[in-house]
Amino acid sequence: MKKKIIYLLLLALPLVLITSCEENAVGITPDLNHVSFEVNTLKFGVDIDGENTNTITIYAASISASARTVEIIVVSDETTADAASYTVPTSVTIPANSNVAELSITISDLNISSAGETLTIGLVSKEGLFVGGNITINVQQVCPTNPGTLQIAFDNYPEEVYWDIKDAAGTIVATSNAAGVAYGGHANEAAGSSLIYNFCWDAGTYTFRVFDQYADGGGAITIIFNDAVVYSTDGVYGAGESASFTL
Repeated sequence: MKKKIIYLLLLALPLVLITSCEENAVGITPDLNHVSFEVNTLKFGVDIDGENTNTITIYAASISASARTVEIIVVSDETTADAASYTVPTSVTIPANSNVAELSITISDLNISSAGETLTIGLVSKEGLFVGGNITINVQQVCPTNPGTLQIAFDNYPEEVYWDIKDAAGTIVATSNAAGVAYGGHANEAAGSSLIYNFCWDAGTYTFRVFDQYADGGGAITIIFNDAVVYSTDGVYGAGESASFTL
């Protein structure tokens, strides 16, 4: 008799476990209120001397008949962007009968380094609300007009090279030596090294000039605007040469 009772109990145990698991699954899923950002990282380009606004999508795991407000915070210890450069709302509302909300972030070109800055924001959890991970926004300056670069490779005598670029009015807009037509602007560069200068200019005609103090040329130079080469030399330019290009 005792063995029979134990046998019956063993048969009933799986049914109890199955029923318990089903009840837990049914009880957890519909009540789960989870909100998260669409991505964990985002690239954000800011016009030089300007400001830009981007929209981040936030999703909820379920649709509710009532509007839901989620608080937003800036994670300061993971943010390098100047606090005065960005505008981040303190909350976002998911409309009733929806599971999607849009968060607008505005960032201006204020103390953005050449390496870029980061802005990390998070969603605030509260009773009955579970949130996903933070989003890190990688901020970079971008050129709204004509992006360009000047790439210069030096020979063994960088101090002998002088170059400048003038606009149509004859104003120098870029140069190796701000003192004017003077050599030595690259005196601190190592022999055989190279440099890259970044430009962002309006449409127009520009003139590039390069000179070598000992009239035997220098290293290779390439100027690129809008992904197209507008000037190039292998360094064999003697005492110097000039060339114009139009953006």
